Amino acid sequence: MIDPGNIFLLKLTVTDSFPEIWRQVLVPDECTLGDLHYVISYALGWFDDSEHEFSQGEVTYGPKAKGSVADREDEHRVFLARVFRRPGHSIRYAYTLLDKWHVHVELEGEQAPVPRGHYPCCIAGNNDGPPDGVGGISRHNEVVQAFSNPDGFLQINPRHALSK
Repeated sequence: MIDPGNIFLLKLTVTDSFPEIWRQVLVPDECTLGDLHYVISYALGWFDDSEHEFSQGEVTYGPKAKGSVADREDEHRVFLARVFRRPGHSIRYAYTLLDKWHVHVELEGEQAPVPRGHYPCCIAGNNDGPPDGVGGISRHNEVVQAFSNPDGFLQINPRHALSK
């Protein structure tokens, strides 16, 4: 069981990214899912200018605003301690519903707050976050592959070759 007033160690993994994109963040358990949305956006370098939602099982959470989906719970009223009850619990986050970025958010552990610690904070990660507007994870993976082997990319995709 989670002790109240602790700091959660969460791992954020962009689903289907190759190479894998992930971050470890420390977040107070009294944060809401709405707060976590901003943590994820900043940790991955996103502009926070797109729709998003969380889902866990059959339950969906998101911002409650005029014209929003009626059957989802207000993310600003759901605290992390309600969603993450023990290490291993996870929730799915979808950002920019058009490009469909999915992030697997898993509770790895908890700890007591460090005196004069600043939370939330990112403590580890791997690879740059995918840029907003690139066209989803498959397009991002293609771009990463192109930068690692530009000659092969130009041969496979001649429309991208420069005119000589």
